[in-house]
Amino acid sequence: MARTSRTSPGGAAAVDRVLLEDAPYARLPAACKRALRAFADVPSAKDPVLERFRHEYHYRYELVPAEEAKRFCMALWSPEMRQEFASFDDYHKWYLRANDVPDHGQSRWPCIRSAPAGRSADDEWLTDGWHRFHAYIRAGDATIPVLTIL
Repeated sequence: MARTSRTSPGGAAAVDRVLLEDAPYARLPAACKRALRAFADVPSAKDPVLERFRHEYHYRYELVPAEEAKRFCMALWSPEMRQEFASFDDYHKWYLRANDVPDHGQSRWPCIRSAPAGRSADDEWLTDGWHRFHAYIRAGDATIPVLTIL
């Protein structure tokens, strides 16, 4: 497991950014497994659909600084989105207007990326967990938990 430490602006040691690197399913925390089950849209952890997640993939679990996550999101915007939204905050306010982003309280399920380097097959930063992402931003969280399927 590789760990990348960073320092907060005040100089104090911050939480390690990469919590797990190239980890098999069995090593994932329960919140990551629940997020994968929700992503696969299966009712039970024993569902055979999850076998691919258990045996074919490895994962990176990290805490991405919120400001960096906003930049990742904006970097993949289409020209139309760039024209419609002057900033991430404008986009975030628009997203929240639908009033369907729940308050996750203390729950910290990770958002999911299906490709390394912040790029999924459909050119979005996240594959699943957009509501969680916006809920964490709305709550003012300093980091966004992200699980990347490698």
